[in-house]
Amino acid sequence: MDSRRAMELIDAHLDGETLSDVDAAALTEWIKQNEKQADDAFRRIFLHSYLRQRIQTLGLLPSMEGEKARLNRPQLGGDLDLPAPSSRPYRFIPTILVLIVLAAILGGLMLPSVSSLPRGPRSAPFAYEGFDYAPYDAPIGENEWPTEGGLNGLNGGLGFSDAWIEAGNLVSLIEANPSDHPWTHHDMRQFGMLGYSDRFGGILASSGNQLRTSAGPQSITSRRLDVAAAPERLQDGDALGADGSSLWLSFLTQSFDSSGDGRYAYLQLGQNDTGLRIGKLRTAPSGNWSAAAVTDGAEVNLRSSDKPSGEGVLIVARIDFRPGAEQATIWINPDLNEPPSDAQSTLRLPTPDFRLDQISIAGRYSTDFDEIRLGANFRDVTPITERPLSP
Repeated sequence: MDSRRAMELIDAHLDGETLSDVDAAALTEWIKQNEKQADDAFRRIFLHSYLRQRIQTLGLLPSMEGEKARLNRPQLGGDLDLPAPSSRPYRFIPTILVLIVLAAILGGLMLPSVSSLPRGPRSAPFAYEGFDYAPYDAPIGENEWPTEGGLNGLNGGLGFSDAWIEAGNLVSLIEANPSDHPWTHHDMRQFGMLGYSDRFGGILASSGNQLRTSAGPQSITSRRLDVAAAPERLQDGDALGADGSSLWLSFLTQSFDSSGDGRYAYLQLGQNDTGLRIGKLRTAPSGNWSAAAVTDGAEVNLRSSDKPSGEGVLIVARIDFRPGAEQATIWINPDLNEPPSDAQSTLRLPTPDFRLDQISIAGRYSTDFDEIRLGANFRDVTPITERPLSP
């Protein structure tokens, strides 16, 4: 049994469902296998309890007594479309006690106390840009791409010290309705914005519009980070990249098509033309999604994937800052349920020693970027959207 299935069974039991003998035995065995899995089960139970108590406190969910009273009350009529009442009141607290005792007994494992559980806000990126800005309202036709404006001066998102700055011959735009002009008949953007779901059905949280780089001469869109917003262990003076720390990055992207031949559109981390580029790179003749170190503006240590840049992807990267050269590890379309291993990575490459105080998106071939996140761990940059409850 994998961790995802175990959590689903725990959730089902907490919701009052009766597990089959096979599922119950499998879950019992999973909890007994090691201390980490017992710890994961305990945390799931604790979170379930905490959230329900908080929601009841806010009045968004009835208490056990309120639920019993509702079940004995006639259903409202009229135009209201209310769900049918449950066949029994919530049995939440007894279920919690039963499962905590069960987890403690199985295998004699030592479980953490409530006071030892992590406190404070849940994991979150220290920098985020979802490009939730008003779109460019003039039609884009041949030779009509704007030369000024774009994202210049826009300052949404979080974790930045300044607004976006546009440079280059043309500018980037905000795309709000990609379904109005899908580039090819098989382009998924004809159905909506960039998005990502993994093989287990986990869906990356996303919102707002998205950035589109220029179609001809290059656009360069840059923004400085608020270094103080990052965890202190990442900070190295007025930039990020303290030796011994790791930075995580994620973003969604898709190019017009997969053509190579010098066409490019990429996100760059670094300063003074030194750092790391990820995207559609001019030195990658295949046109596939690639990564390269940057030294004095030149791409070195190029690594290319087998994923065409005309295909929408989620890119997740970890930069390990070390004395001397840094190490970049990149995953394309990873599962969202748990941090991927280095062995599952798509690309790995060393980069020159560099520090980071800004991000830039450069392109000379129409390419969309969205949901840029920087954080201290995998979960910071891969939040899973909450699914609607089944009726």
